[in-house]
Amino acid sequence: QEVDEVCVAAEKLPPNARTAAAQIYNHPIAICGHPLVAGYSGHLWSHGIEASSIESKLKILMNGDAQWREVARELQAKYLFWGVREEKDFKTSTRPWETVNKKIAEGTWGKLYDLEEKQ
Repeated sequence: QEVDEVCVAAEKLPPNARTAAAQIYNHPIAICGHPLVAGYSGHLWSHGIEASSIESKLKILMNGDAQWREVARELQAKYLFWGVREEKDFKTSTRPWETVNKKIAEGTWGKLYDLEEKQ
C-alpha cells in the first residue's frame, strides 16, 4: 500500500528528476521509477562504484546542514523525500526545507518537497 500511495504522489514528477532520500534497499520512490541521488550503498559497492563523496554530500543535505541548498544543487536533487526511513537515518536533521520549500505531496508514507520551488 505504501508503494502504491508513493507512486500516485510521484506520478506527475518529471521522470529524470532526482530525489534525495535515505539509501535503503527498495526505497518506495525508486520502486516507482524515479531516480535517487544515491541508491542503496550495498548495491553501489557491489558494482564497484565509489560513492563515498556522493554519500557524504547526501548526508549534508538530509541533515539540513548550513550548506544543504548548495549541496542539493551539486547533487542535482530536484526533490526530497522525507518518511520513516529518513527519520531513522537522519535523526538530528534540522529539516530546513519544511519551512522554505514547497511541499508537493504528503501521506501516511511521508512528505515530498520540491527543492527548487519556495513555499
